Amino acid sequence: MPINSIQAQKFKRCCLRWTLFTLGMAVLSSAFSLWRDWITTDPLDVPITLSQAQIIDESVEIRAPDYTQLIIRFTGLNRQTLNTLAAFDKAHVLPPVTVQWKLLTPDGVVIDQGDAHTGKVDGWASDFVDHELGTIHYPQPTGHYRFQAQVVSPDPAYSQINAHLMLDAHAKSASDWRFELLFFAMYAQVLVIWPLGVLSGIFMIYNAVAWWRFRG
Repeated sequence: MPINSIQAQKFKRCCLRWTLFTLGMAVLSSAFSLWRDWITTDPLDVPITLSQAQIIDESVEIRAPDYTQLIIRFTGLNRQTLNTLAAFDKAHVLPPVTVQWKLLTPDGVVIDQGDAHTGKVDGWASDFVDHELGTIHYPQPTGHYRFQAQVVSPDPAYSQINAHLMLDAHAKSASDWRFELLFFAMYAQVLVIWPLGVLSGIFMIYNAVAWWRFRG
């Protein structure tokens, strides 16, 4: 067998191996990204109008037991409104709005319920402010439920403010092992999987070019 043919076969085998390895890294990274998006999607995230009476009735899927914090997130705020909603001891805060809520089984059995009002700041950033309404308890760490809420003391002061009612998890204090795995896996994806994928792609291209040259 001519030397060129032997070399061509050698580079062909190397190219195929590196191709499979590159595809493996791509599949592993994509699978993790899909799982990350699935586990970190808030079970409840619906618009809520605080300037008028409103009833919310939503089906929710609890995917991890850390989704226990019921919050209202105010978004699309100008600087003045953001500072007002994030105020702690200042006198000029927007008036509190009371929200009644219930967590039920799919067939309507009440599991947990409570009354809460806006005003308790849970967190803020440059473009949103979170007000905590309370902590929800459910018997199983995962599962399907119904969530109902009613705005019982609306206030026109909120008519120009966008708000979302959300069921959130505090990732920094998470107790579920999947959130801990998520933390380490994100570093592994950036520091290990992506560099290996790029490196194997370079080797794949190199061997593919060499294979093509020796074929001629």
